Amino acid sequence: MGAKQHYKIRVRGAFIGTDMEFIEKDLCIETSGDTILIHSASRCIGDFIDCECVATPLPVNMHAHVLDNIVPEYSTSSDVDKAVGGLDSEKHKLLSEYLEKLSSAVNVACNSMRHYKYGGFVEFREKLTKNLVKARCRRPYIHIVLGRGDDKESIDKVYEFYDGLGLSTPLAYPVELLRYMGERRPQGKIIA
Repeated sequence: MGAKQHYKIRVRGAFIGTDMEFIEKDLCIETSGDTILIHSASRCIGDFIDCECVATPLPVNMHAHVLDNIVPEYSTSSDVDKAVGGLDSEKHKLLSEYLEKLSSAVNVACNSMRHYKYGGFVEFREKLTKNLVKARCRRPYIHIVLGRGDDKESIDKVYEFYDGLGLSTPLAYPVELLRYMGERRPQGKIIA
């Protein structure tokens, strides 16, 4: 692997840190190996790129259905719920038939997101399958996988295998099941 390039960029402001604090002043952003250093603009001496811009992190796609890319949007039913709704819908029956292709679909999505300069994505997997548990983008790329659980058993499995639960709407679940999701949620898992 080649040596990492060193850059200095002067910007007019930047979103900084995990809390995305906006610093509205001239800054010098410098790369040094795997480290990004942020200085006052007066430190931008020598070779630097002067941008009339604000530095922002890469965008993150917050709602991707990667597995939808391998089955066409086709249905014999005009009823949306029968076509693409629950786990017994026509879409999910087709997904079950294509299980061996699902892992490669995830790899294609990861490469595509990188190509278009996304910093990561949150993927909603509505069907829990054991051969998909390890189908993820390689780190340090951000790839959060949320699963769907329609009963206590499937909710526990989603918590075991994925980063958390993805709900289309809380209105689709009985209050008792929503309470169960919250009570059973392990530390670090997401409900979105």
